[in-house]
Amino acid sequence: SSSSSSSQYGTVLASSGLDAKICIWSLKDKQCILKIDGHFKPISCLCYAINDKLLICGDWEGRLWIRHSISGRLYFKTKQAISSSIQSISSFKSRIVCGDIDGYISIWNIFSQNESKWSCVCTSRTKVHPSSVNSVSWSSDGNFIFSASNDCTVRLLDAREGRLLSSNCINSDNSQLAHINNSYIFEFISKNSKIKKTMIATTCNDGKIYIADISAYNNNNNN
Repeated sequence: SSSSSSSQYGTVLASSGLDAKICIWSLKDKQCILKIDGHFKPISCLCYAINDKLLICGDWEGRLWIRHSISGRLYFKTKQAISSSIQSISSFKSRIVCGDIDGYISIWNIFSQNESKWSCVCTSRTKVHPSSVNSVSWSSDGNFIFSASNDCTVRLLDAREGRLLSSNCINSDNSQLAHINNSYIFEFISKNSKIKKTMIATTCNDGKIYIADISAYNNNNNN
């Protein structure tokens, strides 16, 4: 498997791989309950969206796909590739953020005319990193987007404008790289009420985990 994503309520898990297929697994029974075909290139990333109604997929061809999360029915796919390859994806309510192999980050809005017809439109596409974007993540309030890349940095964007706020938010003074190898976002920490919702954890191939507080950016963004 090259990517996996669990549903918001923790009942199922979707996985993808080099065979260009998607498998839906029951976490209770630990059994594959659905196999989805129809993709032509390996699926590099996926995530659930809209309260688990939709499954969003990105592939090596640079296309974005929207499927029904239970039946696998295809609702939408981009007519043209938006990049060489989509490497990472994350959702927040009706919004999607994608990171690609060329260092671009694109933000999309999901919309529907009815429950059987879903689509999405790109609202911004910004060159953020000089190399592949390994992972992307939303802050718990949806105001920020984090991206981690092969350039060893974790960068912070204003989700409303797609504007870069920090070129390395793990090290606030930007004097040196915190990670010394390809970096990945671990998780935006918000589930534990004892931990501030402005904390983010990252990791990389150097075997280290860093935790950063971005409350300063949050305060500046609200001013």
